[in-house]
Amino acid sequence: MSQSFLARKASKWMAKGDDFFYKGSFKEAIIYYDKALELFPRDIDLLNQKGLAFSALGMKENAIECFNKVIGLSPNKSIAWNNKGAALGGLGKYDEAIQALNKAIELDPQLADAWDNKGHALKLLGRTAEADAAFARARELGYAG
Repeated sequence: MSQSFLARKASKWMAKGDDFFYKGSFKEAIIYYDKALELFPRDIDLLNQKGLAFSALGMKENAIECFNKVIGLSPNKSIAWNNKGAALGGLGKYDEAIQALNKAIELDPQLADAWDNKGHALKLLGRTAEADAAFARARELGYAG
């Protein structure tokens, strides 16, 4: 099979996975992301989406595994660091979450989601003044969540 045929097939699987993802059917989305990843196991966008689906299902450890693969393939991918930080926060690992979120912010200081996620982690650690500053920065950057 040609590379372009495989790419088209993987693209169709990812699109189908995305359809399920955006409908909130995360288990089904993962099935199709896995089909695409069988063809392109190093696709960082697929791995990131799969991680988000796991995270939405509350499967934070699986999500972190996906985000770590993205980071291993593309260490400067700020969104993967942000997503990892959010998942770590979901596990109550706030110090680790802040480390990952700081890396996301270092790579992309304009990433409003990372500032907001950092604010939540800081707040849960009782670091209110720092949390308020992070939330303020997120709002300055247009975060409306």
